Amino acid sequence: MDSKLKTAYKGWPLLLLWLLITTLLPISANAAGSLVSNTTWTAANRLDTTASMQQAGFEIYGLYENSTYKLLLKSVAPSAGVAPTPISTNTTIWLNSDGQATTGYKIWGFAGGEEFSFNVASDGTLDWYRYPNNTQTLIGKFPVTSYISSGNATTGYTLEIHLTDALLQANSTGMAAPSTSGVKLFFDVNDSIFLPIYYSNGEYLLARTTSVTRTSKRIGIVYSASSANRFWALKSYSQLFMAAQMQAAQAGIPFDLLTEDDLKNITKIAQYDALVFPYFANVKAADVEVISQNLLVASTQYKTGLIVSGNFMTNDENGNALAGNSYSRMASILGVTRSGGTTAPMSVVLKAASTTHPMLQNGYTATEEILNYPTAYTDYFASAGTTGYTITPVVNQIMGGVSTASAVLAATNASGARHVHFSTIQFMGDSNLLWAAMQWSVYGGKAPIALQLGREQSLFAARNDMDMSMYPDEYSTVENPLYTLINKWKNDYGFVGSYYLNIGSGEDNWTTATNYNNYVTLYKKYLALGSEIGTHSYTHPVDTNVLTPAQIQYEFADSRTRLQQITQWGLTDVGGAVPGAPDNLPAANEMLKHVSYLSGGYSGRGAGFANAMGYLTPADTKVYLSPNMTFDFTNIEFLKKTPAETEVIWNNEFNALANHANQAVIHWPWHDYGPTIGTAANYGGTRADGSSINYTVAMFTNLIKKAFDAKTEFVTGADLSKRIATFRTAILNFTQPSATSVSVTLTSSDAGRYALKTNSPIASVTNWYAYNTEKVFPAKTGGTYTINLGATPASVMHVTKLPMRADLLSTSSTGSNNLKFSFVGQGRAEVTLRCSTTLNKIAVTGATKVSLNTTTKVLTLNFPTLKTNTASLTTQCP
Repeated sequence: MDSKLKTAYKGWPLLLLWLLITTLLPISANAAGSLVSNTTWTAANRLDTTASMQQAGFEIYGLYENSTYKLLLKSVAPSAGVAPTPISTNTTIWLNSDGQATTGYKIWGFAGGEEFSFNVASDGTLDWYRYPNNTQTLIGKFPVTSYISSGNATTGYTLEIHLTDALLQANSTGMAAPSTSGVKLFFDVNDSIFLPIYYSNGEYLLARTTSVTRTSKRIGIVYSASSANRFWALKSYSQLFMAAQMQAAQAGIPFDLLTEDDLKNITKIAQYDALVFPYFANVKAADVEVISQNLLVASTQYKTGLIVSGNFMTNDENGNALAGNSYSRMASILGVTRSGGTTAPMSVVLKAASTTHPMLQNGYTATEEILNYPTAYTDYFASAGTTGYTITPVVNQIMGGVSTASAVLAATNASGARHVHFSTIQFMGDSNLLWAAMQWSVYGGKAPIALQLGREQSLFAARNDMDMSMYPDEYSTVENPLYTLINKWKNDYGFVGSYYLNIGSGEDNWTTATNYNNYVTLYKKYLALGSEIGTHSYTHPVDTNVLTPAQIQYEFADSRTRLQQITQWGLTDVGGAVPGAPDNLPAANEMLKHVSYLSGGYSGRGAGFANAMGYLTPADTKVYLSPNMTFDFTNIEFLKKTPAETEVIWNNEFNALANHANQAVIHWPWHDYGPTIGTAANYGGTRADGSSINYTVAMFTNLIKKAFDAKTEFVTGADLSKRIATFRTAILNFTQPSATSVSVTLTSSDAGRYALKTNSPIASVTNWYAYNTEKVFPAKTGGTYTINLGATPASVMHVTKLPMRADLLSTSSTGSNNLKFSFVGQGRAEVTLRCSTTLNKIAVTGATKVSLNTTTKVLTLNFPTLKTNTASLTTQCP
């Protein structure tokens, strides 16, 4: 390639610099002795991993260590009986040190953006050039024999160069500064063979790695503004983004929320065990190079797993396909590429493909149906043939009842990073597969320790829109009868909920009615049950999306203030529930300014994504909750369903949310008038078409009982939003010094309602006395817990069950026959004793003894008052 490199030698300054460089052995340790043997290179060091970057007869290796870039061009036999090509004169290595295509020298006027090149000259030297202001300038000449092996037809030939950070920096004057994430490379062998074959396929990346210490297991969830702006609605993208957050909570792995700009910082993203991209098809054209480079570095050098859906970095921010092979980044980073898609809607059924894969080892059966779409479009993906990647189909999709393709792929690269690709965003957002994908990506299987939002199997947050509350005359027909019901549900099932009041206007304003004190007294009784009072707006507008910021302030900030004034309960953090039509993203953000959290429009399969709870964007500081079960009004009055049909719908929705969940979170919306209007059980109204409108108390009671029987924990919206917020900021560290011991440190300001779930049976916890066979109940302040594993429980008196919503403060014991524990809450707790005894031999203070099961040795205690409770127990065990 002399014709491209030829330039005049420019004087003494460069000659002096060359003498200095050669004296310091700048390029390679090889200059002082023999070449580094290519046998030290491994498959994990290959840079030419994708088919589009490979050239028969050549292999390219790269490694960054000790602040030095090391690269190897190796010529091998292209096929049996064909000799390797010797590496000789006019072989060139092009080096893009800043990683950008917008700076540096353009090869042939279009390829790359090169700051340096190394050329094998005809005089037997290896010449190093730089390109300030696009002008070729010689840095120095070095004996080529120090870098090119003599080789033969059997061993092949190599060209190896070592280049320190210091030398790159010293010779970058007048050019863009070297990238902190790595360098990019083109190769030209003997001015006749090009690697890659087409330079338009892109450059090879040699990553610059630094030491990264991960102090805890953590996931980064990426919000792509470029993709959100191309999504069918900004709010829908936020729902998908929040669904990923709740799946991280199910996985038990705390998370951070990242932006596209964060992806340009390799030091930041390398801190994460896995990165989740709910949808990242679109990326700013100006950033695609640095982001793709950083993600490749993160996955190959730091073993960061990537979990993605659909197309990945294939289009720019305007929707245009990226130049060249738009799927090349998927192939090089994930090892997969798009293999096809349907051109017309058809049935799509997802079934388990490999129940032996760790992602499906949580109860899935062979060919189990996971999702069923009667009519849908779909895409499918397959292995890109990327060198070093192992691709495993985990879930298949059957299209039109005939053809089968992969729906979920698990990929492992040569460095051990574990990636997961969902063929569509629906496959990621509509099922409980994502949390298992997160655990596999981070741990390679089930999590040894998972932080959970609660101690039970699921959480159930009931949202009651108190539409009738603004009317003073509905006190006796709706709101007071409702209290009777929820009081019974509290006694029977431990049920609590959130009740969002309207203030009203004019005559329809309960706060100015003559009987307003009756309401104040009544709603105080609601609170005494452990439930919550929030705002449903001032006047219940039918569409918050058309309101101005000032109108939204009136509806939510002023209603909140009025509630605080009229009740005098000392309400501080007041949550809100959106009235009327589902809210869009601008309206939601505006309403969130005036409440402590917001429960918004329904989000579920076909109308968003289930489990959409968390933060709408990375910039948000308040939690947004999307109901993931349908409203009573929607079923009874809009869809004209009967109570029996509504029960079936609710049962199916509950089951779908709980199916294969690690800990489902259910957010159920209903209305004050549903079970209460009229003196009879039915609301005996009629629709415009003359058909009857019927709600029954039983349809509500049966759902609450179903949740209770499924071992749910009933929580308020305020409680749930606080748990989500605290989970996000928690830090979970653990070590497992042996197969029978795990040491866990939980750093959190409010962990007393959480649980630490293990993957093995718990025998005991050293100096801590609140746990069952699979979960440790941590203190409010977190702490360090040494968990002793084993199938046989140790003979230790300990708390095995706490009341719903109890905030655990402490446990202690000064001997094997006594126990003391404190918590904030009310209800029943269970303590497992060391021996089988009788009630009269157990001394208890601070609680009432309810029963003792002499077979299981479980003592049930009752704490009737909502307060800080402290119980002390003494038994008479040998």
